[in-house]
Amino acid sequence: METDVLELLRPHQNIEKVTIKGYSGTKLPTWTANPSFHKLVSLSLINCKGCRFLPSLGQLPSLKNLMVKGLSEIKSIGDEFFGYTSTMLTPFASLQTLSFTDMLEWEDWLLGYDGDRKAFCNLLELHLEECPKLQGELPDVLPCLVKLVICECKQLDSYLPRLPQLNELELRSCHVRLISSPREVTKLTSLQLSNLSNEYLPECFLVSLRHLVIRHCDLLVSLFEEGQNLPRRLEYVELENCHNLQKLPSLLHTLMSLEVVIITNCPRLESFAGKIFPSNLKALAIQGCSVESLPEAMMNSISSLEYFSIHGCLMLASFPRGSELLPTTFQQLKIEKCPNLEFLPEGMMHISNTSLQVLEIFDCSSISSFPVGQLPDTLKTLTVWNCFNLEALPDIRTSTMLLESLRVGNCTSLKHLPHGLNKLLNLSYFEVDGCHGIECFPLEGLPQNLTKVLILDCENLTFLPKWMQNLTSLQELQLSNCPLITSFTEGGFPTSLVSLDVKDCKNLMPMSEWGLHRLASLRRLTIHGISSNLSYFPQWLLPSTLETLNIVQLSNLESLSPWLQNLTSLENLKVKDCRKLLSLPKEDMPPMLSYLEISECPLSEQKCDLSKIDHIPCTVM
Repeated sequence: METDVLELLRPHQNIEKVTIKGYSGTKLPTWTANPSFHKLVSLSLINCKGCRFLPSLGQLPSLKNLMVKGLSEIKSIGDEFFGYTSTMLTPFASLQTLSFTDMLEWEDWLLGYDGDRKAFCNLLELHLEECPKLQGELPDVLPCLVKLVICECKQLDSYLPRLPQLNELELRSCHVRLISSPREVTKLTSLQLSNLSNEYLPECFLVSLRHLVIRHCDLLVSLFEEGQNLPRRLEYVELENCHNLQKLPSLLHTLMSLEVVIITNCPRLESFAGKIFPSNLKALAIQGCSVESLPEAMMNSISSLEYFSIHGCLMLASFPRGSELLPTTFQQLKIEKCPNLEFLPEGMMHISNTSLQVLEIFDCSSISSFPVGQLPDTLKTLTVWNCFNLEALPDIRTSTMLLESLRVGNCTSLKHLPHGLNKLLNLSYFEVDGCHGIECFPLEGLPQNLTKVLILDCENLTFLPKWMQNLTSLQELQLSNCPLITSFTEGGFPTSLVSLDVKDCKNLMPMSEWGLHRLASLRRLTIHGISSNLSYFPQWLLPSTLETLNIVQLSNLESLSPWLQNLTSLENLKVKDCRKLLSLPKEDMPPMLSYLEISECPLSEQKCDLSKIDHIPCTVM
């Protein structure tokens, strides 16, 4: 029945795109291969699990894109696919992209070389993916093909076709014979290899290569065989999980087009001896390698370096010492999970360093201080996180620094924040989190242009920054788990606040003294786990501008009346773990309320008039 129905669903002959998905009949309808569909450009056959044969799709004169995916009953594709007739000598004459994917039982692609040499004469892109039983030969020549992807086809032991125009080649989990092809691919610019058993790359692939990615090739010992010609046009190299890679080519520094090198999880790569990288390199990322040190002149010899990241190099102890400058082009430095690293690059603190914009340091527990000097004025982002032995950050000595974001977290030995923070006229984001040694902020306070401030888990902090009311651009303030803070600064919150989140500050002054009613721009308020004797909120306490209100763990709150009705802009209300809250308000809910959640409160449905909330689109109780 399903076959009959689909046969009768013949579309108009001017249709341009057809997708058949999830069809379970044993054969596809005859109209899918009818040449009368002279305008059909794109055909996708997806998860047609019962189909055993493909129709004669080669007869479709305008077909440019063909996808065959998940036809798990097909075992062989042969002459019937091409659809030779006496009047049609060139099957698939217009086809540009062909994809066979997830064909788990496909074993044979039968190619009759009398006619098939002419097939696919305009094919630009071919994908063979997840065809684990496919064997035999590929088409002998694909004269226009520019991209070839073969993945998870381990039984396919063919040589590559003749590919005079090929630009991109991706091979993953395939037979090694594919990469051992004796045929040159002289226009190949991009090569991606994964899960192959080669020890080095054949020279025939290197003539025009610009982009090289190698992943999960455990037998790879060296990129190139000793003495072979290197790809002089190479621009990008990425090596990942090559567990036996021991060294980089000694002449790598001669590849003057090379701009990006990324090396990830190559544990036997222990050193970068000598002048290993070319001077034109712009980006270098090293992750999960066993390097103990970096070459003395590495930073200086790479005169064009803009980005450097080193991550998870557990043996790295230091950057090169000395007074060398960083390259004048240097913009970003990221150091992460290097627990034995004791010293940062001295050059980054030099007054002549005029380009550094981003400095991020994570999980470097042996760093105790920054180098002598001052941070460059060009720095825009500074993040220091999980550096447990860091005792001090550099003071801010100039008002010309462009710093926009400053984040310090889990630096438990840090005794104080940098002096001169108020000079950072461009600072908009400031966060201090889990710094238990900090007791107070610098006397001069924070810069006026801040828009977001987070002060979290500072257990020994006793005072908030002075003159917070002068932060006239501040829109978001979060204060969490600072149990020693008893009051906000004189003058209260800045009236520009849009969002305020106060959590687990047990000793704060009563909420009636916070001055929340003066915050005419406040849209979002969260109050969580503070000591409060309020059994209800007076009508004047909260501003009517609130749109979202979260109330959590207010142990004495008994009623949502009468203040709730006054919040005429309120759209979202969440009340959680308020153990004395026994009933819903007697008055009507705010008119704009669209989400109400009340949980872990001892409300009794018998005591609640649920008609008060049945108009709210979303309620959780």
